[in-house]
Amino acid sequence: MPSKKEIEEVLKLDAEKRFSYTIKRIADFEFVWAIGDQHGFANYGDDNGNVAFAIWPFEAYAALCCKADFANCKPEAIELDFFQEEYLTDFKDRKMRLAIFPLPTDKGILIDIEEFEQRLQKELDEYY
Repeated sequence: MPSKKEIEEVLKLDAEKRFSYTIKRIADFEFVWAIGDQHGFANYGDDNGNVAFAIWPFEAYAALCCKADFANCKPEAIELDFFQEEYLTDFKDRKMRLAIFPLPTDKGILIDIEEFEQRLQKELDEYY
């Protein structure tokens, strides 16, 4: 869990730097955070009709987006191994993307699953 000071500093970062931070923290803690309700996880969309599954590195950041259209949602943790094996495989089949660390005022980085996997694996390789 990040400190209050870390949260404040990270929220000042642009989307690309939040993406790098997310990759590092997911590799560190081996969890991905999403938001959802009793009907399932929330998805984001872009202006071209593409669907993206939003992820964050920590609960505190995900909770920031549980308002407006997502007011009924709450942050939920997903173990990294399960996320990779189950979710990413399904997302690839459905041609979905990931929205990395969106904020209420910023959609974050929309990225293809393959690119996310490559960046994450590169970070994980540094740990093992």
